[in-house]
Amino acid sequence: MIARDFQPLDLHRLVVSKPGLRGWRDEGAKLAAAGPCWSAVQDGQVLACAGLLLHWPGRAGAWCLIGDHFPRRGWVWLHKQVVAGLARTSAELGLRRIEAETLTGWQPGAMWLRKLGFAPEGPMPAYGPDGRDYDRWARITPHG
Repeated sequence: MIARDFQPLDLHRLVVSKPGLRGWRDEGAKLAAAGPCWSAVQDGQVLACAGLLLHWPGRAGAWCLIGDHFPRRGWVWLHKQVVAGLARTSAELGLRRIEAETLTGWQPGAMWLRKLGFAPEGPMPAYGPDGRDYDRWARITPHG
């Protein structure tokens, strides 16, 4: 598996069965323009895409989409790639705050965000496109 720069069509190449995730397919150009993004690819197949949405200097939002066929043995590799990418990008762009959201009650997402250094900030009722509740997380990196 390799990490490479994200291409907007990667979202169309990413196999996802959850209906809420399929709505992201046409957002590739917007995501690519909003900040640095990467894709995890193996044997020509896009398995995951992630990136940052730069809001203003020092603040960004993180996003990540993992395809249905992402191999279980690839999680450690993906985690290391994301940790390194967050550290490198935070330093290069002077990011103090990176935000993320996860569906309320989705424990795998909450566990991963904690391992990535994010802390919970609170609930966001009716936040999702389908009206479901989400939780806000933030990773604070002091600079200076």
